[in-house]
Amino acid sequence: MQYEPIEGENLRVKVDIDHSTFSVYLKKLDITQMSLHKCVDFAQTLLDDVTLEVGRNDDELLGRALNKFWSKALPPLERQVWEALPNYMDMDEESVENWKNKVRDWILTKCTEEDAAAVLNQLRTWRKPRSATIMDNQMYMKKVNSAIPYMSEALDPFDKEEFKRVFFNAHPKPWKDAFLEINGTLDNHSVASITSYMQRKARQAHDKELKNQLHQKIESKKKKRTAGVHHRDDSKPFKKSRINPEENKMDKDKHHKRVAELAKTAKPTEICSLKPNHKNHTISECKAINNYKARMSNKKSNSFAVINLPGDKPDDDSTTSKETNSSNKNA
Repeated sequence: MQYEPIEGENLRVKVDIDHSTFSVYLKKLDITQMSLHKCVDFAQTLLDDVTLEVGRNDDELLGRALNKFWSKALPPLERQVWEALPNYMDMDEESVENWKNKVRDWILTKCTEEDAAAVLNQLRTWRKPRSATIMDNQMYMKKVNSAIPYMSEALDPFDKEEFKRVFFNAHPKPWKDAFLEINGTLDNHSVASITSYMQRKARQAHDKELKNQLHQKIESKKKKRTAGVHHRDDSKPFKKSRINPEENKMDKDKHHKRVAELAKTAKPTEICSLKPNHKNHTISECKAINNYKARMSNKKSNSFAVINLPGDKPDDDSTTSKETNSSNKNA
């Protein structure tokens, strides 16, 4: 069994008492909602709203208003059940006390003592829902506790000290452990001070969750930016990418200067940056740069070549050889 409030549209109910008009907005109690917890919530809400509208100063006026609003708000079949219930002999039938006793009798037609005990046990083991605020949870638990007298004459709601401990136990264990580590016991603390402490812990938990979400968002963006970026693996060929032909056009002189610059300064393992379409190989694999290095190497080799002088065998094709032969004939 779970205690829950009524859901649905607000229904405006108006009554006239001694030439004065009073009105409240109540959740409509449908005939399909006649479960225990719906009936209890309906009775409590009506009592709270009518008291707020009429005021607490005049008990006679409040009693008359409660009875009139109650009769108008009940579904027709439930109104018949209400009217069949006897009034208490020693009480004015329009008094607040008579109304409360009849409401309890009306609710007892929807439940048994076991149902009331189940609701009380539910409250004893209740744990705050993650989505509920600390204050909303406290108000809910107080409302359930105050509903017990409506459901049973034999069961009593939790007293002030019992409710304080039940409310404290409804919070997460780390929060409770931290509270006891600081304060030792609950003896010198009220429900209000426990509520204040738990609200601080809830804010800290919320801030921590937001920080964690921000961190995850940043990490997710980093992963997206680095997705598809791979380190060079010499065992696998580069996959050629489509390049705009216009991006590869380069002036001849500029091309020669760029080739010379890369050949002298770039490391062999670097990705070639000569042109956009050269990014699928390294500097050491670039044909243009390798051809330039080969040309430079050949020029350097030729400038320092060893000159072979002629030996004893004359060079018949040389001018010196012809002059020598002419002088020998003349002699």
